[in-house]
Amino acid sequence: MKITRFKTTLVDVPVAAGETEYTRYGMRDILEAGAVDVLMPDLQRIGGLSEMRRVAAIASAYEVPISTHIFTEHSLSIAGSEANCISVEHMPWNEALFSEKMEIEDGMIVIPERHGTGFTFDRDAIKRFSV
Repeated sequence: MKITRFKTTLVDVPVAAGETEYTRYGMRDILEAGAVDVLMPDLQRIGGLSEMRRVAAIASAYEVPISTHIFTEHSLSIAGSEANCISVEHMPWNEALFSEKMEIEDGMIVIPERHGTGFTFDRDAIKRFSV
Protein backbone atom coordinates (compact mmCIF):
# COMPACT_ATOMS: atom_id res chain seq x y z
CA MET A 1 0.00 0.00 0.00
CA LYS A 2 1.36 3.40 -1.00
CA ILE A 3 1.13 6.24 1.55
CA THR A 4 0.95 9.73 0.13
CA ARG A 5 2.07 12.61 2.29
CA PHE A 6 0.84 16.12 1.68
CA LYS A 7 2.62 19.26 2.68
CA THR A 8 0.27 21.51 4.67
CA THR A 9 0.39 25.27 4.77
CA LEU A 10 -1.25 27.40 7.40
CA VAL A 11 -3.60 29.97 5.98
CA ASP A 12 -4.09 33.17 7.92
CA VAL A 13 -7.85 33.67 7.65
CA PRO A 14 -9.56 35.67 10.41
CA VAL A 15 -12.26 33.67 12.20
CA ALA A 16 -15.55 35.29 13.18
CA ALA A 17 -17.97 33.35 15.39
CA GLY A 18 -20.33 33.65 18.32
CA GLU A 19 -23.68 34.07 16.61
CA THR A 20 -25.00 30.87 18.16
CA GLU A 21 -23.86 31.66 21.72
CA TYR A 22 -26.68 32.87 23.96
CA THR A 23 -24.89 34.32 27.00
CA ARG A 24 -22.15 36.81 27.83
CA TYR A 25 -20.52 34.04 29.84
CA GLY A 26 -20.28 31.84 26.76
CA MET A 27 -18.88 34.78 24.82
CA ARG A 28 -16.27 35.26 27.53
CA ASP A 29 -15.34 31.57 27.25
CA ILE A 30 -14.87 31.96 23.48
CA LEU A 31 -12.62 34.95 24.08
CA GLU A 32 -10.64 33.26 26.86
CA ALA A 33 -9.99 30.32 24.54
CA GLY A 34 -8.68 32.71 21.88
CA ALA A 35 -11.06 31.01 19.46
CA VAL A 36 -11.98 34.07 17.37
CA ASP A 37 -10.45 37.06 15.68
CA VAL A 38 -13.84 38.78 15.52
CA LEU A 39 -16.68 38.11 17.96
CA MET A 40 -20.08 38.08 16.25
CA PRO A 41 -22.91 38.31 18.79
CA ASP A 42 -26.49 37.96 17.59
CA LEU A 43 -28.74 40.68 19.02
CA GLN A 44 -31.80 38.44 19.32
CA ARG A 45 -30.02 35.44 20.81
CA ILE A 46 -27.83 37.40 23.23
CA GLY A 47 -30.82 39.07 24.88
CA GLY A 48 -31.18 42.52 23.35
CA LEU A 49 -29.33 45.81 23.28
CA SER A 50 -28.20 45.93 26.92
CA GLU A 51 -26.69 42.46 26.83
CA MET A 52 -25.13 43.18 23.45
CA ARG A 53 -23.39 46.20 25.01
CA ARG A 54 -22.07 44.00 27.82
CA VAL A 55 -20.68 41.53 25.28
CA ALA A 56 -19.07 44.38 23.31
CA ALA A 57 -17.41 45.58 26.52
CA ILE A 58 -16.11 42.09 27.31
CA ALA A 59 -14.73 41.76 23.77
CA SER A 60 -13.09 45.16 24.10
CA ALA A 61 -11.37 44.04 27.30
CA TYR A 62 -9.86 41.17 25.29
CA GLU A 63 -8.98 43.59 22.47
CA VAL A 64 -11.17 41.63 20.06
CA PRO A 65 -13.42 43.51 17.64
CA ILE A 66 -17.08 42.65 17.18
CA SER A 67 -19.32 42.47 14.15
CA THR A 68 -23.07 42.32 14.61
CA HIS A 69 -24.93 39.25 13.33
CA ILE A 70 -27.98 40.24 11.25
CA PHE A 71 -30.99 42.16 12.70
CA THR A 72 -29.32 45.14 11.08
CA GLU A 73 -32.02 47.73 11.73
CA HIS A 74 -31.61 47.32 15.47
CA SER A 75 -27.93 46.37 15.51
CA LEU A 76 -26.88 49.63 13.86
CA SER A 77 -27.29 51.46 17.16
CA ILE A 78 -24.64 49.15 18.64
CA ALA A 79 -22.40 49.43 15.58
CA GLY A 80 -22.41 53.19 15.75
CA SER A 81 -21.81 53.45 19.47
CA GLU A 82 -19.24 50.74 20.18
CA ALA A 83 -15.67 51.65 19.21
CA ASN A 84 -14.71 48.01 18.71
CA CYS A 85 -17.54 47.23 16.26
CA ILE A 86 -15.86 46.91 12.87
CA SER A 87 -18.80 45.80 10.72
CA VAL A 88 -22.41 44.69 10.56
CA GLU A 89 -23.79 41.66 8.82
CA HIS A 90 -26.88 42.48 6.78
CA MET A 91 -29.55 40.29 5.28
CA PRO A 92 -32.66 42.04 3.90
CA TRP A 93 -35.05 39.47 5.40
CA ASN A 94 -36.81 41.89 7.78
CA GLU A 95 -36.75 45.12 5.72
CA ALA A 96 -40.47 44.97 4.93
CA LEU A 97 -41.34 45.13 8.65
CA PHE A 98 -40.00 48.68 9.07
CA SER A 99 -41.43 52.06 8.09
CA GLU A 100 -37.96 53.44 7.37
CA LYS A 101 -35.54 51.96 4.85
CA MET A 102 -31.81 51.63 5.32
CA GLU A 103 -29.70 54.09 3.40
CA ILE A 104 -26.55 52.78 1.76
CA GLU A 105 -23.90 55.19 0.46
CA ASP A 106 -20.70 53.98 -1.19
CA GLY A 107 -21.30 50.48 0.15
CA MET A 108 -21.71 51.71 3.73
CA ILE A 109 -24.94 51.65 5.74
CA VAL A 110 -25.78 55.10 7.06
CA ILE A 111 -26.56 55.02 10.77
CA PRO A 112 -29.84 56.91 11.19
CA GLU A 113 -30.06 59.93 13.47
CA ARG A 114 -33.61 59.24 14.60
CA HIS A 115 -35.02 58.39 18.03
CA GLY A 116 -34.43 54.96 19.52
CA THR A 117 -32.78 52.53 17.17
CA GLY A 118 -33.79 54.71 14.22
CA PHE A 119 -36.36 52.30 12.85
CA THR A 120 -40.06 51.83 13.66
CA PHE A 121 -42.24 48.87 12.84
CA ASP A 122 -44.72 49.26 9.99
CA ARG A 123 -47.95 48.13 11.64
CA ASP A 124 -49.62 47.36 8.28
CA ALA A 125 -46.72 45.11 7.31
CA ILE A 126 -46.92 43.30 10.62
CA LYS A 127 -50.64 42.67 10.05
CA ARG A 128 -49.90 41.49 6.51
CA PHE A 129 -47.32 38.96 7.71
CA SER A 130 -49.24 37.80 10.81
CA VAL A 131 -50.50 34.24 10.82
